[in-house]
Amino acid sequence: FYHAGKEHYFNTANTGDIAFLEANPQSGWAKTGYTFKVYPLDSEPSGTVAVARYYGALQQDKHTFKPDSHFYTGSAGERQILDDGYRKACPQNQGSCTGEAWYYEKDEYRVYLPSGSSCPTGTVPLYRFYNNGYPTKDSNHRYTIDTGVAADMRAKGWTDESVKMCVANNE
Repeated sequence: FYHAGKEHYFNTANTGDIAFLEANPQSGWAKTGYTFKVYPLDSEPSGTVAVARYYGALQQDKHTFKPDSHFYTGSAGERQILDDGYRKACPQNQGSCTGEAWYYEKDEYRVYLPSGSSCPTGTVPLYRFYNNGYPTKDSNHRYTIDTGVAADMRAKGWTDESVKMCVANNE
């Protein structure tokens, strides 16, 4: 999904999230037309890892912007950084968040992790791009398997964070 007013991207495999966004176009979210296939949490194919979904709480003052964005990672190292550095500021299920915080929402789906930038047979690379938002605007990431979209994001000045996950081949 894409929100033009925020210039943000959002992905989800959760049918409830999808149904809500599709039923509420006034929210500003619209489908991008691009998809990637993931493994359901309960399928647990050998070698896959759960992808954690974090939400960066919206906090804005005169000088900085906080994310108001979602971040997805299957990396244990990235999860540890977010959990150690931010989760204490905004524990899960504690209502509204305050301060600079990324908080864990849930595990969203399963993927394989790349070895360097290589993915296992039968999977395709999922590239992650960052809009370089902090500290002048909301941070956001875009995830794509489409090399044309990847080239477009690079041309728009988004940082290419390379292959972060490997997902099922869409074909």
